[in-house]
Amino acid sequence: MSNRDSIHQDREPAIHRIARSIADAVTEDRQVQRILIELRMNPARYVYGARSAPDTYTDFLVWTSGLLLHEPSARERASGRDYP
Repeated sequence: MSNRDSIHQDREPAIHRIARSIADAVTEDRQVQRILIELRMNPARYVYGARSAPDTYTDFLVWTSGLLLHEPSARERASGRDYP
């Protein structure tokens, strides 16, 4: 094996690491964008008084048609903190 071949073999793993890190960053960016779009398109976000129960079954279906947000536990609700 010549000296030129060994140099090429040393560079190849670095190139693969760089490409993998770029691909990971793009994948993470796509996941974050998808989550943000789902949260922005959630109908319950735009309903006035969304913390109360829906008045009708139709309202319930509309509010739950999007991404459902995590509801705080009973302990967190009892603490009186304001949750989004």
